[in-house]
Amino acid sequence: MKNIIIVEKKILNSEYIVFPSSYINPMKNISMLESDICDLVKDSCIILVDLLLCNGNSFNRFLKLRFDGKHVDRNSIEIVSLSTDDEKRVNEFYKYNKNLLFNSVLVPSEYMTYIR
Repeated sequence: MKNIIIVEKKILNSEYIVFPSSYINPMKNISMLESDICDLVKDSCIILVDLLLCNGNSFNRFLKLRFDGKHVDRNSIEIVSLSTDDEKRVNEFYKYNKNLLFNSVLVPSEYMTYIR
């Protein structure tokens, strides 16, 4: 199983969203993250990272970073907040990938809000 799932979706000014596949934070191993992203993304772009499964619904849930086609620009990584509408668009992913929520830091009362 991959450590991340990459979805092509424009949110903020990003072209892709990276979702971890479990509570393990993909930002802890940037080299592996870069390798996984390279499997799908070939061009320079901005990527949004949703760390809900790792950090919960906290201030550092969303990160934005620049990917140059091979590497993450570590100096470009920043915590971002989304509009309510953009966050709802991101949360749609969990309605179709409920199983990921069960292997997260979220307790049942928290992950049930994303399933509904």
